[in-house]
Amino acid sequence: MSAEAAPVRNTVDNGLRLIAAIAVALMAGLTACAPPASETAGELPLTLVQDVPLPGGSTRLDYQVIDPAAKRLYVTHLGDGTVHVLDLAGPSVVATVDGVSSVHGIALAPDRHRVLASSSGTDEAVIIDTDSLRITGRAPTGRR
Repeated sequence: MSAEAAPVRNTVDNGLRLIAAIAVALMAGLTACAPPASETAGELPLTLVQDVPLPGGSTRLDYQVIDPAAKRLYVTHLGDGTVHVLDLAGPSVVATVDGVSSVHGIALAPDRHRVLASSSGTDEAVIIDTDSLRITGRAPTGRR
């Protein structure tokens, strides 16, 4: 290959990396702007519908995101390094995605059929396909 010829980049991969980086930045910004739970706990009009047991250890669960169109809830299980996928119609756990070390934040890109999870254990954004519920990519995010 000549010095003038540049390799063709896969624009889909670059687009997913950009989305992952933006999602991580948004999650960090939204978390920093949220008021402490003690200030809002009495004001929320929440009603317990049902308890759903989650697999794994009784360790820290972190963030979650809902996909209203697919009627799914994605829950990050920090202590286990997994993302649990719940079917809200059941409600039941339909899948557990392993391999997301020290998972914290999570964001949904429904038009791309992707969930992005921040893996602080490996300093990357993990891309999960919402159809197969499998990891389809990883994008480095850098060290904190």
